[in-house]
Amino acid sequence: MDETLSYDQEDALVRGQIPLYEFKEVLKKQDESKITTIDFSRNGYCNDAVLKLIAAEKKKPYENLKTVNLVGCILVTNAGIKWLSDLVTGVTSLKEIRLDGCTNLSDDELSLLLKNIGAECEVYMRGTSVTYLFSPENRKVNVTGCPTLCGLKTLEELKVGHAIVIPHESVEHSFVEFVKTKKPVKRLPFHHETDVEINDWLMSLTEMSLEHPLLDCMINNHQTQIVIPFGESAVIKEIKKHVTDTIARTITKTAFTTDYMKNTGEVEKSNPVIDIEVEDFLTIQNICKQHYTDEGILGNYCYKNELLGCFISRTTFTRSNYYFECELVDVKVISPDGTEKKIDNVDEDSEDDDSEYEGESKSGILIGCLFNQLFSSINPLDVDVDKGGEVSTFDFNKSKKFGFGIRGEWLSEYIPSKTAKFFATCDGIENNKDLTGTSVPEEMLYPLIAVIGEKNNSGKIKISNLAKPPENLTRKYAKENRWISTGYSENILIDNYGIMCNSSPNEDEGIFISTEAITQEFSIKVLDKGNFGKIKIALSKEKEKDKEMQKNESWIYQGVTGEVISEKKTKYLADPSRVETGDILTVKFDNKDGEKVVLYKNGKEIVETIFTPDKDDNKSIVKLYIFLSEVKGKVQLMNYRPKYRGPVLFPESLTVGRLHNMKVFDDGKLVTPIPKKKKDIFYGCYMGKFPMNSQRLSFEVEIAEELNDQLDAVAVGFCHSEIPQIIGTAAQYKDPPTHFEVSGGCVMFSSGGNVFAESVVQSSFREEGKYKKGDKIKCEVEKVSSAKKLLFEEDGSISPQQDVNIKFFVNDKLTHQYTMTMRSDGLFPTVFTNGNISKEVTLRVLNFYAETEENRKKANLKQNDKKKKKKSEKEEGQKKEKVPCPNFRDCEFIVVEVGKTQGKLQLIEEQVKGDKFQSTLETMGKSIEYYEKSFKDLDLLDQNKYASLCQAKEKIEGLVKNFNRIHYMSLDLTTGQGMDKVLERITDTMDCRKLHQEVKYNIPKKCQGHIQTIMKELKKEGVIEFGTGLTMYEEKTLKMEGHEFLQVARLLHEQGKLALIQLGSRTIVADIQYLQSVLDKLERMSTMQKCGKLSTAISESSHVWTSETVKSHFTAEEGKISLLMEILQDYFGLVEVPVWRQVPEDTQFLYTTLDSLSTAPIPLREFWGEGERTKNFIAMQKTFSFIHSISDHTLAAVLSSATKYGRTLLITPEGAVFQIGCVQTVITSHKGLMENCVITIESKCYLPDMKVGPVDELTETYVREYTWNIFCLYTDLLEKVLKQKNVIYLQTGEAPTDLANLSVGCKHTWKHIPGKANQSICTMCNKCCDQGRKCKYNRIMGNNLRECLCKTSSPGCVDCGICIECAADLWSIRSYLRPMPITEKNSKVVKIEKVEGKLSDTTEDKNVQKKVTPEETNNVFLQIPLDPVAFNELEYQHISGGSLGVVLKEIDDGSCVSIFPGKATTLSTDTDEQKISDRIKVLMKQATDIKYKSQVGESLKLRITDPFKVITTGEDKLEVSGIQESRVVYHASICREMSVSHESGLLCYNSASSSVPVAQFIGPKPFSENLKKISLKIIDCGDKTNIGIGICPGKTYPVNRMPGWNRWSIAYHADDGGVFIEAGAANSHVVKCTKGDVMSMFCDVVSRQLVFYKNDQEVKQIKINVPRGGYWPMIGLHSVGECVKLLEKDPWTPDPDDIPPKPAAFNTYKYGNLWISPARNVSLTKKGYTNNHCGWMLLHNPTKVLIGYKITPESVVKNPVGSISPNDANTLFLTKTSIIKEDAVTIQWIAIEQVKEYTTDQILQLFDAASSSSTYTHRLGLLIKDTALGDVETLPKFQDLGSTSGDVTSPVKQDGFKLEVFKNCILVDSYLLKRGRYILDLVDLDRTKPDYIIKRPKCPSFLYPPKLQKGMKVVVKLDIDSSGDQFADAVISEIYEGGGYCFEYTSPGKVYTGNEKICVGTMDCGIEDADWEEIERKGNKEEMKIQLLTSPSNMSLLHRTYVPAPPHLVTKVKYTIYNTANLLLFYLFSQK
Repeated sequence: MDETLSYDQEDALVRGQIPLYEFKEVLKKQDESKITTIDFSRNGYCNDAVLKLIAAEKKKPYENLKTVNLVGCILVTNAGIKWLSDLVTGVTSLKEIRLDGCTNLSDDELSLLLKNIGAECEVYMRGTSVTYLFSPENRKVNVTGCPTLCGLKTLEELKVGHAIVIPHESVEHSFVEFVKTKKPVKRLPFHHETDVEINDWLMSLTEMSLEHPLLDCMINNHQTQIVIPFGESAVIKEIKKHVTDTIARTITKTAFTTDYMKNTGEVEKSNPVIDIEVEDFLTIQNICKQHYTDEGILGNYCYKNELLGCFISRTTFTRSNYYFECELVDVKVISPDGTEKKIDNVDEDSEDDDSEYEGESKSGILIGCLFNQLFSSINPLDVDVDKGGEVSTFDFNKSKKFGFGIRGEWLSEYIPSKTAKFFATCDGIENNKDLTGTSVPEEMLYPLIAVIGEKNNSGKIKISNLAKPPENLTRKYAKENRWISTGYSENILIDNYGIMCNSSPNEDEGIFISTEAITQEFSIKVLDKGNFGKIKIALSKEKEKDKEMQKNESWIYQGVTGEVISEKKTKYLADPSRVETGDILTVKFDNKDGEKVVLYKNGKEIVETIFTPDKDDNKSIVKLYIFLSEVKGKVQLMNYRPKYRGPVLFPESLTVGRLHNMKVFDDGKLVTPIPKKKKDIFYGCYMGKFPMNSQRLSFEVEIAEELNDQLDAVAVGFCHSEIPQIIGTAAQYKDPPTHFEVSGGCVMFSSGGNVFAESVVQSSFREEGKYKKGDKIKCEVEKVSSAKKLLFEEDGSISPQQDVNIKFFVNDKLTHQYTMTMRSDGLFPTVFTNGNISKEVTLRVLNFYAETEENRKKANLKQNDKKKKKKSEKEEGQKKEKVPCPNFRDCEFIVVEVGKTQGKLQLIEEQVKGDKFQSTLETMGKSIEYYEKSFKDLDLLDQNKYASLCQAKEKIEGLVKNFNRIHYMSLDLTTGQGMDKVLERITDTMDCRKLHQEVKYNIPKKCQGHIQTIMKELKKEGVIEFGTGLTMYEEKTLKMEGHEFLQVARLLHEQGKLALIQLGSRTIVADIQYLQSVLDKLERMSTMQKCGKLSTAISESSHVWTSETVKSHFTAEEGKISLLMEILQDYFGLVEVPVWRQVPEDTQFLYTTLDSLSTAPIPLREFWGEGERTKNFIAMQKTFSFIHSISDHTLAAVLSSATKYGRTLLITPEGAVFQIGCVQTVITSHKGLMENCVITIESKCYLPDMKVGPVDELTETYVREYTWNIFCLYTDLLEKVLKQKNVIYLQTGEAPTDLANLSVGCKHTWKHIPGKANQSICTMCNKCCDQGRKCKYNRIMGNNLRECLCKTSSPGCVDCGICIECAADLWSIRSYLRPMPITEKNSKVVKIEKVEGKLSDTTEDKNVQKKVTPEETNNVFLQIPLDPVAFNELEYQHISGGSLGVVLKEIDDGSCVSIFPGKATTLSTDTDEQKISDRIKVLMKQATDIKYKSQVGESLKLRITDPFKVITTGEDKLEVSGIQESRVVYHASICREMSVSHESGLLCYNSASSSVPVAQFIGPKPFSENLKKISLKIIDCGDKTNIGIGICPGKTYPVNRMPGWNRWSIAYHADDGGVFIEAGAANSHVVKCTKGDVMSMFCDVVSRQLVFYKNDQEVKQIKINVPRGGYWPMIGLHSVGECVKLLEKDPWTPDPDDIPPKPAAFNTYKYGNLWISPARNVSLTKKGYTNNHCGWMLLHNPTKVLIGYKITPESVVKNPVGSISPNDANTLFLTKTSIIKEDAVTIQWIAIEQVKEYTTDQILQLFDAASSSSTYTHRLGLLIKDTALGDVETLPKFQDLGSTSGDVTSPVKQDGFKLEVFKNCILVDSYLLKRGRYILDLVDLDRTKPDYIIKRPKCPSFLYPPKLQKGMKVVVKLDIDSSGDQFADAVISEIYEGGGYCFEYTSPGKVYTGNEKICVGTMDCGIEDADWEEIERKGNKEEMKIQLLTSPSNMSLLHRTYVPAPPHLVTKVKYTIYNTANLLLFYLFSQK
């Protein structure tokens, strides 16, 4: 029989764990061979400990295991999967492993599984943290929704690693600094360097001591290696201790991992968004009139309307790179006064798309391509050409990401075919609306981008596919201050060093214009002034229409005259200022102030001039112009940076750089087509992409077809990188008629036999005649005869400024040669053709390659082979034996002896190997054994600690088995001897890791962009709080999904580029240098003062800072001071001490470090027993010990957390003493048995050992529980600190095992109790309950002990007195340590306000089950209402299939809020799921912004907070007895187009549609023997009195049909008195009904009689046939304004087992004497075809007096003045016409004592006579709704709320909560949500049953005591007489030491004289199945005759302490039922 190994989810939920002691017994009895399924799906309590237990208890293999299902087991981590992989090793039957939603799992765990399972087993890890293994070769893996950072295309090798150096204190010099500088540098506490080149790796090196607070943050779970240096002076014992501590501390933090497989296939695409992966191929040809940064950020000039510029790429579109993208970075509008307004670029759904509003940006992007003819233009957008390109434009207000590409067939890699099409994308969706339809020309096409906008409208985009130079080249240019590149040049030759000269033979002026705006100084060296020094330097903005500078807005230096002209003001200088050869001219332009330019000559200032250039967006737009007018003139721009051309694939071959009027094919064939018009001046040109180099000094061109004999058709040679601007044609030469002319720097050999060089014909026709078909022309470069050799650059290109000899060969025969000076950036292979012909010219470039994807792969392989060969040769040359790396190795350690003398290294090696960590392993083994013996006492946190210990022990045992991972080396840090070997060892380790996990070191280029973006942001911000600190689409947006951000951050953490810090459940991404600077600031704070009398907790001689001092010291970090203070206290040792003050001016807090504290006058030893039992005290103690040394700051972090609560009595360097109530707690650090620090916590409360007087055993119980709760608070604080530092610890001590860890266990209520003093000081933190630490009166004693002097009305909790902030903090700690990991998958949402359940079967049946199908599994989503303080987060993960709508439903009024997709919008209270689905779909369409769209694989988190503390305020004052919540009275299986008032029973027609559909209200159950009659009263006839009452077949009745119109339906209609029987026309007519009439219906399904009544008079009787599903009551309304009142409740009360969803109801604002519906706003919808809008308002009088009311404006309602009878309601139908301008109505009312009828005038007179205090007022807004959506309203954005102070972070107080929506951990939006109690619902929008998981990240586990205790309530069943069973509440009043219980209960049926008792022996409580069935059948206590427990008068409050016994202690498990005197105990499932 197939069996399933599992554990009941419900049982685990109520226990808060899977009890290991019970589960172990199950495992012992199981037969592994029968288990086919291991299923813990959705039971997150299946953690590592459970999997460890399954593996440990395995007696034989699970040979028939087919499925492992751990879906949603979010607590399973690396260790659990390691044990699971061991479990399934060799199991050939295994078919699938499901780990969906296990977010802690990543590539390590997937690799462990793949290593041990067969290829046929499929692994599902959807929605996990898999990052690299998206498609392992030959394996079935599904990782949809994972943040994969990989692909198969455009991968880049990432040889970046990290090594941590942890030196012993004896080391004097820094290891890291020596590697960097090659010099000995004194060691400091911290050294950190990134991108250190070691061999072929870029390494991050971090050097810190073992005590450094950042060490735990720097060690990652994939740590590769640790270097452990020690000095000569160190003692052997100390060295060994340091080495073993370092190893243990590191290895326990690392994960189990193994080899990673390689990927095959593609990443699964699950969404329709276009996601095209291309390499970064764009390079810069020109950037004009646009802001630009090296990061690829492009922005427009916004100071003039007509200024338009662009970016042009030199690299073209190709078949491989056919698409590129840009992303929006920033949009803003600059107002006329110069202020900037940030624009949230979201389309705010306006009714008129063309409307303009003040804050809208009028900017956008022009994106497309440039055709060849405009490529050389200085600004193509200024050229008047009809078809110069194809572009699309997009508005920044509506979109975020833009793309452009070419789709279709290509003739070759570079030339598209005519059938290809342009396409554009917007936010990933294709959008071609702006394309002109221009056909794609068969030529090279150049990407073009322009940011455009009207004046004062600014935008910035990032070019996504920009090819960046290698980092080493970037660093080189930065170091050499080379930052100016060519934007445009004409008649200028420029080499790579910035040397430029004039190239025009006619000495036309040469011009150079920079790409970059000039923002800093630059220098120009005059190499040759020429004859006259005609050199001109200028600064000017670009002119709108041509390349000339704006002379009236320019600064110009004339070298020939020595004059300086600034803004047309000439300043003549002395003769020495004229330019001379050898001069260095330096220009300093003060860009910040923009007031002056200073010119220096050879370092000496020669002139200063005023220069006020134009700026744009506060940025310089001044470009550098250089003019050269003489051929001999030569200058060098010292700051010149050459353009990057991209990587060279094959240096020995040719590829394409530029084409003009020519086609190129992949085999190198060149075709010049016939010109379309004969008169066209037409030529073709081909130019290679890269210049000649050391591997290619020649190239050949073959004549493929016969040429035209009459024309000089072809020329072959070399040119500089820019195609010459002057090309001669036949029209310019008559004899001979076909000549080429090329500019300077070029040399060409033509088919006519001519050599053209420097624009001159150098030789005549060759004798052999024209080129013939098959001829091969070769051009070659060689050194000149006078030179020793040809000089080359580092990259292999030919060095400029040297003479070269150019040779031309025809068919290998030398024909011509020419010597020239190479003055440009290279000799580029070039071919010209004359196109003025009637025949195509066809050539072929030999040794050609196209840059296809295949060739790129070949080049990468070739490059890798070269690197390997080079490395191999290097190793062979050094004759060094390489240690092979056949197997994967975990973290390795290099122990280094530092110094000139050696000798200790071998001893250390022997001792470490000999010791084998024996003592550590023994201690851990004993602790593990203790845990295993105490399985019954472990809670969830203890289970996790047990699993962590087992994992750490296995890691250390693995090291002991393989000591080869520890290497021993020596080096001298003064001479560097031995350093090479150490560094080689480091890189060898990295090589080994890369060999076995190669996919981690080859990442896509987009990931490189992510890395750069994160590092840039981090340098700017310092710290980023993940999940809250990041916001989408703001200026600092990271342009990546949140889960991608986290994975990239983890990658950077592994590379040592940043630190990851845990603050509870929050992850902080931090810049390492920034953190160290903060630590340095803390250590450098020199303003400490002696404590003196400031605090009694610190000795007077201790040194402290005040809060003002700390704040002023960290002023630079003011924006993040709160976060920094948390880091300082949790990691850096800062201790905060609250101060008890006298006046508000006194400082609130003192800050200190433990080192700054002096010895206390009272030793800490006086406060704790150190293991000794304390007399007359209840004492509890736990000691936390560690297997390695820990940071001294750990104790400080715990103390700083503890000082927040209670009162701090004493703080010393060794610990502290705290007092909360009567409990005193000591936290102290001392030495343990392993010479490591241990931390002990002891709490005690005074209780005399002698029990006399009022002190009895019950007192001891209360004191013990009270002490336990306080004790748990402090142990939780310590365990939080240890968990976030990932420190393994052992735990011993004396503490209760029968109590649950609840800290402060209370259901908090923050309301003021009238008549009592306001308790506004928190009982936990002693701060103000309203303002918290911001209140200036904190800890100042007033007259009332617990009332803050600020007199706030915000109270503490009614029961326990703590504030909201403390409750939230404690809840967060509990959630972090003991989360509720139960997840729901594909659940039907059911609201359960109380934890309900059913009796479980036996343990064996509960855990080993028969195989069931998924459909048979009970899958109820346990719904707990969201709470803004505690349970305030919900998260769902969309795993696969369909679309989901996220909805929040308000419990009390049934209202719905659609949260996502689209913007958060309030929907109507209609419960029809299809209608809600349709409305969400409309919202999806309206939301064009991609951030509001949802895709498969994404996660969504909702967070509700209460920034306005509305839960403590409101008109509804708390009564001592509490307020009874509204409940649903009138249920319906179908409620459409109407709303119900549960207080009054009113049904109102309330459709959002103007088409007036039928409103239906169908009962929740059919007619039966117990249900025969329904009645209604007509309150309002509306427009037509279309009101019907009748029967129908239930939920299947069609939409928009009145009762009686369809089959199986009969009804009586009011408007015409018609009786409708299954037809749209009446079968007969009886009396009509109108306002005030009562319509009734009697339906007897037994006698099959149906009778209709009017005012209790029978009008019609019909015989009926009852359908199979029965007849259901139905009411129909079908005209605007209709309203009826239901006169019975029972017909609308559902059966307990079939409760339908809540019907749409009016939300109600409840005053004491009037209830108003709706509460805030009346939704008005359009009435028919009129312009009027209508809606309902209901006034309900709950009192016994008359209520008079009046409404203004009077015009919106027929009866604006009236009265409401006691316990009655009035319905008011509001109508707003177009002439009514008011947007609200005001209701005023008064109480009228005398109940009688009043006229309108009389009521108005009563109002006039009433005082203001007796007149009440309420305001209702009037909201006109969009009928397309129905009754909807977009929630206001939180950031848009008004502020009285002008501070946007402090909005005006609102009556609502803050709702934050996160998509993939990035904030989408925050909204203002009305206050209420909300539950989550997910709507299946496509009816495809999508797969999803729901989680509760901020909900702790339910914690119940593990044993029965006094005060627990049960129910006793008493067999009193034969009349039946009696039940009674009972409380456990005594538990006997030897076993047994005493129960106290009230005997039923007797006069109360006191409670009775009954005693039983030791037993487990249970219930017979029949008893349970009886309880379920009867359904309520009254029918079960339960006698409630009566409390004696002297125990009036005792009932508040009774709690139900935990379910698992009273349900039937495996023990026999103890039966004494027919007494059975059972648990009645309920929870407070």
